[in-house]
Amino acid sequence: MNFGYRRIETISLLFFGLGIAGFVLYIMYQTLTNTPEALPTEYGVMTVILSAVIVVILAFLARHVWNIGKKIGSRLLMLDSMVIRLDMASAAILLLSGIFLIIAPSVIIIQTILTVLVGLGLLVYSVSEAWEAAKELIDASPSLRVMNLIERIAEETPEVLFVSEQRVRSFGGAISVDITIETDPEMPVSEGYRIASGLEERIRLKVENVIEVRVHVDPAGTYVAQETADWDR
Repeated sequence: MNFGYRRIETISLLFFGLGIAGFVLYIMYQTLTNTPEALPTEYGVMTVILSAVIVVILAFLARHVWNIGKKIGSRLLMLDSMVIRLDMASAAILLLSGIFLIIAPSVIIIQTILTVLVGLGLLVYSVSEAWEAAKELIDASPSLRVMNLIERIAEETPEVLFVSEQRVRSFGGAISVDITIETDPEMPVSEGYRIASGLEERIRLKVENVIEVRVHVDPAGTYVAQETADWDR
């Protein structure tokens, strides 16, 4: 979960996903167009060992991510745990294909079908990862519902007289909030800090997947003064 910050990792994932997708397409093309040959039994043994290791690792990872997500109340992490469990299903298909290669290495047509099925699974997964990486690289606005919710939270704060600016950006599913509020000009700086801290906490509690909140406090009338500064020129 880079949230758009570790750009090198995200770009690497994008090209890696596209590369794997291209390789899988090539393998599937070769499998369907060339005369199939019986694979050595050793291929089945290696496939079973590799897929079993992958299933065990993913099982531990899914459980760990789920527990962490539940502990900190992050639905995003809990959703990631479910995605990992789907990856386990793909590895299980690979495991079954390896077992079949050991039991019946001479049944070529079944091997071809299994190769295509596993290839399709890898293709869908690789394209999905590449698509998510591409979206993560894009600095985009979240839904209007989220933006309206943040603005409503700010306006419901008694000391806030006006929300002069609100910038809400989405980074790979996570949200960054930059909001400017106007308060009583006579208010002490310490009170302004308290209001900003309280607003930041409420936004984090009521809006899911917020990674950062910046609250700027201006005296009432600042926005109007800035907008009308050039009217007399």
